Amino acid sequence: MNSMKFKLAAGVLSLSMALSVAPAFAAGKVKSVKVTNLPATYLTVKKNGSKTLKVSVKTSGGASKKVAYKTSNKKVVKVNSKGKVTGVKKGTAKVTIYAKASKSKKAVITVTVGTPATSVKLNKTKASLKTGKTLKLKATVKPSSASNKIVVWTTSNKKVAAVESNGTVHAWKKGTVKITATAKDGSGKKATCTIKTSGKAVDTADQLI
Repeated sequence: MNSMKFKLAAGVLSLSMALSVAPAFAAGKVKSVKVTNLPATYLTVKKNGSKTLKVSVKTSGGASKKVAYKTSNKKVVKVNSKGKVTGVKKGTAKVTIYAKASKSKKAVITVTVGTPATSVKLNKTKASLKTGKTLKLKATVKPSSASNKIVVWTTSNKKVAAVESNGTVHAWKKGTVKITATAKDGSGKKATCTIKTSGKAVDTADQLI
């Protein structure tokens, strides 16, 4: 009888432990949190202006994708539970977006309340380039009083041509590529140059770009 009671107790204990451990495995983990509608980790808004952040959360094992938002200075920038960032007064603050399932997984955006970019223009909108050669593009951000005049450079096909952070384009092989300069301030302003490349393909194995 005592032996049966012991086996029964052991069985109940094992079941209890299994049930308590199972949810931990089912919970999974958060891999990353990323803002997807900004070209960089910067945003400029006007006083009383706003922008809603779009966030992507990568998880595994069924972990929650819910996030929370926090501002480092409510007197300068405020953010609501939907990710809407609003400028309160001139200055700079940081907005942190973190996963509720794992607060160590987060994204941080530097928000400036000031003057957003209204346009981006390039010194060229079309160009031709021989493989192995380079072309320097220059971007002008307006207005002149814009709080952030930096642009982020991207290429539509890095196998055809790559672009450095200073606007220098490197042609790798024959084709057509679009090089885009996007205002880093999150205003969405950008300009594009279409480049046709010609010539023999260049070995890019040793290139750092």
